[in-house]
Amino acid sequence: MCAAILALFSNGLEVRGKYYPVTASIGVAICPTDATNLAELISNADAAMYQAKTNGKNRSSRFSRALQDKRDRIRHIQEELRLVDPDEQFHLVYMPIVDTGGKVIGCEALLRWFSPTLGNITPDEFVPIAESTGLFTKIDWWVINRAMSEHHRLKQLFGPETVLAINISSAELHSKSISDYFLDCLARHGLDLRTIEIELTETYAVKLGDQLHRNIETLRERGFRISIDDFGAGYTSVQQIIEYTADTIKLDRALVQNLANEESLPALKAMIALCHAQNMTVVGEGVDTHEKLVMLTAAGCDHFQGYLISKPLMLPELAIWALKQAARIAGPADGHLPFNDHSRHSGASSLS
Repeated sequence: MCAAILALFSNGLEVRGKYYPVTASIGVAICPTDATNLAELISNADAAMYQAKTNGKNRSSRFSRALQDKRDRIRHIQEELRLVDPDEQFHLVYMPIVDTGGKVIGCEALLRWFSPTLGNITPDEFVPIAESTGLFTKIDWWVINRAMSEHHRLKQLFGPETVLAINISSAELHSKSISDYFLDCLARHGLDLRTIEIELTETYAVKLGDQLHRNIETLRERGFRISIDDFGAGYTSVQQIIEYTADTIKLDRALVQNLANEESLPALKAMIALCHAQNMTVVGEGVDTHEKLVMLTAAGCDHFQGYLISKPLMLPELAIWALKQAARIAGPADGHLPFNDHSRHSGASSLS
């Protein structure tokens, strides 16, 4: 039945002599297998329809127990987010960012959540839920304050010019108060704002409206550094690269995976050169092999981040890593740049 309905849309629809491309997404729930009353049946069919949209649109999806489990999981995360005490359940890990010689020039603060009820919940799972339900402000503000409170320790490990990169939710950019809060935290912890970099996702930066653009400009005018994270994850035109208001561009791991090879080296060089022409520093993310590091270096990339260098670490672990990294820089014995290959030991996509 679903196939027959979808077939009706295969060639578009004709209206007054013109054809219009129209697609359909169908969700199916059946009584009594999937529900025993009308309200539940419609709700489950609706959930299956959104599953069809998620899978690529113009298709059908049958309600399943797995889909119900996913809905329950989302609801439980929402409930936990409303009640969570960040000081008890949240903590930060730090992922070093290094130059071509292996010297740490900055660290990206990454949020981790362990719920006594639900266990480890990854940012990929809870951040979209928090943003869609308006629960992210207290999380964002906790991250900003905690990261700044720990910045002194990073500077002790890597030097006074160490940059602290903080990701903020796209939802926070709608509020002018985010700029004032950053300044309040700076004063509270006695930090130099020139060592704070605010990271925004590339997919969000593409959609910046006038008001949001002004909010970012206010942050820059006050002296904060702006970084565009996950660059290349969306659909970015050359004009948008030129128009970006940013100090740093971070190449997305998927882009690095696709371009960090001999065949694509000219394109990678051209992209990095364009960013440099706009006075932007370029960071290669997802550097998990020496081959990627060599290609990015050859293309002119300024800084690097990834599991070849280090996985995200809590401060005590980071201190141990810093000592080992200093020893490697002092005398790498294997002829490689001073990094270890962590990619064989970890699940990079689940932690970064």
